[in-house]
Amino acid sequence: MPRIVKRQSFCSEMRSLEALVTIVVIGFYSGKVSAELIYVPRDTVTRIGDTAYMNCSTNFTSKKIRWYHDSNYVYTGGSVLDPYLGRYRIESSTAGAYNLVISRAETGDAGTFRCIDDDGFGREASAELILIDGGPSCTPNIKLDETFKWSNRSLQIVCSLSYSGNSHPAMAWKRQGDKTPIVKGVTITADGRAAIYNLTFDVNELKNDTRPFICETTQATTAQYNCSTPVFNTTRAKKTSASLRMTSTSASLGVTMLLAIAVSVISLNCQENS
Repeated sequence: MPRIVKRQSFCSEMRSLEALVTIVVIGFYSGKVSAELIYVPRDTVTRIGDTAYMNCSTNFTSKKIRWYHDSNYVYTGGSVLDPYLGRYRIESSTAGAYNLVISRAETGDAGTFRCIDDDGFGREASAELILIDGGPSCTPNIKLDETFKWSNRSLQIVCSLSYSGNSHPAMAWKRQGDKTPIVKGVTITADGRAAIYNLTFDVNELKNDTRPFICETTQATTAQYNCSTPVFNTTRAKKTSASLRMTSTSASLGVTMLLAIAVSVISLNCQENS
């Protein structure tokens, strides 16, 4: 005989099954939705030949991170792919971290890097890797000496830097010892090969402050690349007065001589009258 299920019992079983399915579905999707990138890569400046670091972490330790360099698939499942010839590797210093490390950075490594969480939702973050050839160059040096003409005029110093990448490197002018960059008078030009940071300032600002001007990178992860524009403040030649100053000794000698002449004249007159 077929099993006869009472309506009340059947409805109770359906409600239990519905609750179980709901828990499973919510649990599955909550795991998906809660997964997120908690540390994303940032624009980075690295010198050619140095090691570059691009950081990316997820709060789900069971998830994987996929890396892309522009449109090239860089990293998947723990294996490093060519054409990078082993220079690209993943470092996981903490749970959920999939930091991309690029050894002996080359010009072709510059570009956009994306890290994507591998949970099917495609959350991603991107950053630029900018490679510089050598370091910044500062010109010219400012020399203050006795020939420098102090007047209400402006001076300009230049910081230039050769680079490869989709965007130019961020630099900042500072005075030595200052943490706050100079904003006033700074202009930037970039043409895809070189970035030029001009600083124009009032020359009178140097009268009481002869600290060097420093131009430095602000996106470097391994080292600060900078250059310096010193201010040479040599001692000015003191002007000597052409006026004759009589010392007390010479003054006394002069009075004595005049007195002697007067006595001689008087004596001569006395002789003529006698």
